[in-house]
Amino acid sequence: IITKTGVIIPVETRISHGVWNDAPVIFGVTKDISELKFSEEKFSKVFYLNPSACGLSDLNDYKYVEVNEAFYKLLGFEKGEVIGKNPIELGILSYEARNTILQNSKDKGNQYEVEADLKAKNGEIKHVLLSAEIIHIGGKDYRYTVVHDITARKMAEQALKENEKKFRLIAEKTSDTIAVLDMNLNFTYLSPSVEKMLGYTPEEALRLNINQLLTPDSLAIV
Repeated sequence: IITKTGVIIPVETRISHGVWNDAPVIFGVTKDISELKFSEEKFSKVFYLNPSACGLSDLNDYKYVEVNEAFYKLLGFEKGEVIGKNPIELGILSYEARNTILQNSKDKGNQYEVEADLKAKNGEIKHVLLSAEIIHIGGKDYRYTVVHDITARKMAEQALKENEKKFRLIAEKTSDTIAVLDMNLNFTYLSPSVEKMLGYTPEEALRLNINQLLTPDSLAIV
């Protein structure tokens, strides 16, 4: 509608037929929804421009009503393949995986950074952190889901674990004493040979700070 000053504002109007002063009339109730429209426009920008995969789905059947470009990029689907289908129908999640995620829900069915594995269209497994909450748009509630891809991080963690295993195998067989310290100079690892060199078992030595083992002159160098 147009205000006296010529400003156009969005409104929601409900009408019904009735009688007023013995004459048939139309009753109207009009509500200014400017703030709601502004809020929805802001959400729309965040949704479509979000670098993380986002989806809006129906609360009853979990079928997607909208997803963003990052969703298609992450999981490799075409635009016509997703809308109107749920994650199970798309093969993204199994029934068991979906139920596990729902079991981790907080209040009102919300989820916050739940670790999950999603299957892309090509069969590739994507390790993700999944967050979801119920939001109200256009008079209806939807499930808003945001998925952060942590596949690269998971792969790096696995590689680090494998390297650590190799390191321990080498460290535990050498006659030299090998130590790992944190930034406060506390030991986080000592090889078994420390006992032969210093008389401390590795467990005892781990309770020490390097300051307790070095001479004053050596501490000055460190």
